[in-house]
Amino acid sequence: MSTATTELRRVLTITGQRFKNGQSAPEMISPAVDKAWHKQLGTAARNDGPRVPA
Repeated sequence: MSTATTELRRVLTITGQRFKNGQSAPEMISPAVDKAWHKQLGTAARNDGPRVPA
């Protein structure tokens, strides 16, 4: 498991705790974690730039 994936796991744990306490989700803490999140989702990260049709 990569460091970014480990950090993503931590962010999701904190997010779950915040939701349970009625708080909002935290901001994405780093581009690497954001990229790991989008890799898991199978979507483009915001910082990947625009997608150009083939």
